[in-house]
Amino acid sequence: MQQIKAYLDQIATISNSDWDFFTSKLQRRVIPKKSIFLEINEVGNYISFIESGVVRLFIPKENPEKEITFGFSFKDQFISAYGYGVMHRMHHAYTDTEKDPHSPSYDANLFAMMLKTKMIYQDINK
Repeated sequence: MQQIKAYLDQIATISNSDWDFFTSKLQRRVIPKKSIFLEINEVGNYISFIESGVVRLFIPKENPEKEITFGFSFKDQFISAYGYGVMHRMHHAYTDTEKDPHSPSYDANLFAMMLKTKMIYQDINK
């Protein structure tokens, strides 16, 4: 909980009563390494905080070699399906334009596109 508090303290001051209320709604889950966080067609109705490790954001395919990785989230970051949903709608609204959050057409290379996608995703989840 202290990692979450330290992260939030960088953004805003939280009173003790607000912090107590907020933490009363939290449930700690440990996701083992290489586990699937959210299954296909499953609705993610929660927000998560990464205490340690890395979460790979990807679109699964029948052939694992064809999976599409579109970003990573790291220690001390929030992650949610909501952020991906917003970003995916942006993609459809601005397909293959400069405003498309994950179109390789307007970036120097794949890694530049992934970095841009990561930054947009993080901004959505702030």
